Formats: sequence, structure tokens, C-alpha cells
Amino acid sequence: MMSGLSGPMAANRPQLDRIRGVEGLNAELCFSCRKCSAGCPVADDMDLAPHQLVRLAVAGPEGEALRSSGIWLCTSCQTCTTRCPNGVDVAGVIDALKQRAVASGVKPRDGRMLAFHRAFLDDVKARGRVHEMSLTARYALRARRVPEGILLGIGMFQKGKLPLIPPKKTATRELRRLFERGKGK
Repeated sequence: MMSGLSGPMAANRPQLDRIRGVEGLNAELCFSCRKCSAGCPVADDMDLAPHQLVRLAVAGPEGEALRSSGIWLCTSCQTCTTRCPNGVDVAGVIDALKQRAVASGVKPRDGRMLAFHRAFLDDVKARGRVHEMSLTARYALRARRVPEGILLGIGMFQKGKLPLIPPKKTATRELRRLFERGKGK
């Protein structure tokens, strides 16, 4: 775990400019109160907590943030962003770091994280929302392994909790435009 990430931030200008390039993140306003990390449901499993990732995004060695398992474990539940007294979009900063890691070719230590990330985005891009069965199949193919919860999934399917047929596509044209616009950055 990192230490020494408290007190006023001396911003690393190029990093701060990249983070500022994503509208409304306000990462430089973080004063490390740790409310985001205290509310995060997965912080205990992260190597760097949300407040530490924000600090590194603005002032620290960017490579350390990009190699963190924390950016891949984040569930984007927005609890951290909601709890921030300064209006920092903590989940947005973490997502920006994840996008930067992918664009820079920095892979997570556990390849399953990137496999899930790509499978999830592919599923959203294909139909505008996630279909659990399709996501599981995409993930299994990308990760080249049977997902750990397959028996649970079979039980859920048998009880009618997981539909076999995906839902009707929604807003895929608009989503494709967003995905294309995101590639240009």
C-alpha cells in the first residue's frame, strides 16, 4: 500500500492536463479526505484505494496508477463520487485511468480483468445493454477459461433468472457513435 499521499498536491502538469481533458472530473480538487475510499465496496481488495488513485492521477507517477489492480476492480458504482465533498468525479478519474492504461498497452497483472472489461464493452456496443449470458460467453472466450460462477449461472437460468434470448437492442447507433468518438482521444 502506498504512503505519503496526503497534504497539498504538487500537480504533474502533463498528467493533470490529460485528466482535465475529460470534462468535469475535477481531480485536482481532491484533498485526500478518504471519504471515497471509506465508502468503496471493493477498496479492501484494491492495491491502491480510490483516493490514492486520484492523487496519483494528478501528481504521482502515472505508471503506478495505470498498473494498479484498483482501476480494474472498480465497479463504477459511483459511491466514491457521491461521497466526495469537493465534487471530484472519482469514478470518472478511475475510468479515465483505465482507458489510459488500455490506450498505453498497460495490461493488468491478472489478464482476466482486461478480458472481462473488453467482453463487457463489446456486449454493450453490440446491443446497447448487457445480456448476462452473452457477456459470460464473451468473457469465457477472451479469458480462455470457464467462469468460476458457471454452476450458479446454470441454477439461475433454470429458475428463469437469466434469459437465454438477449433483450431487444437499444440505442446502438448512438452508442456506436460514442465508442467511435472515444477512439479519437
